[in-house]
Amino acid sequence: MTKKRLRIAHIVIQPVLVWDDEDELSPGPELSPVSVPLSQAREMLAGLPAEVEKLESQLEKDEKDK
Repeated sequence: MTKKRLRIAHIVIQPVLVWDDEDELSPGPELSPVSVPLSQAREMLAGLPAEVEKLESQLEKDEKDK
């Protein structure tokens, strides 16, 4: 009988964003969870700060355009 091995197929990443006005934190935009293969998790996590900055810039632009 072949020995079974338990492996990680993928992980689910769901960032939780908050607005920080230096006094308190309030809920930010909700992001959906993303399922990624373990081999891609490090790259995705490394890119999250830049993605959050882009989202913040876009939200600020949208707010000004109202």
